[in-house]
Amino acid sequence: MFTVDSYPNKEFKGVVAAIYPQAVIQDNVVNYDVVININSPFKDLLRPDMTASVTIYQAERKGVLMIPRTALVRRGGRKYVRLRAADGQLREQAVKTGVSEGRYIEIISGLRADDTVIIQ
Repeated sequence: MFTVDSYPNKEFKGVVAAIYPQAVIQDNVVNYDVVININSPFKDLLRPDMTASVTIYQAERKGVLMIPRTALVRRGGRKYVRLRAADGQLREQAVKTGVSEGRYIEIISGLRADDTVIIQ
């Protein structure tokens, strides 16, 4: 999904076809050329060389367990979280992770929704 400054109230949808690896730095902003196959009824409003603000979705999951990335501990090629057990003691729990959206990461296994995770 993306927007362009010329049409701030319209959202355009498409699929990324290519991202060129050579960054262009302009006014201390890093830009990448991206080719998007647009599948939006508004696509005729767009012109070449328009600048767009783009959100790229890698995957969408519903009803998953997410924790802050800062709660994740990596050691020896494994991933852990620190839990507070019912008796108040701290313990490490191995977890398997999934999709990340930046600040949060999906937990596929190793935790329950009612576990108390300690954030570093």
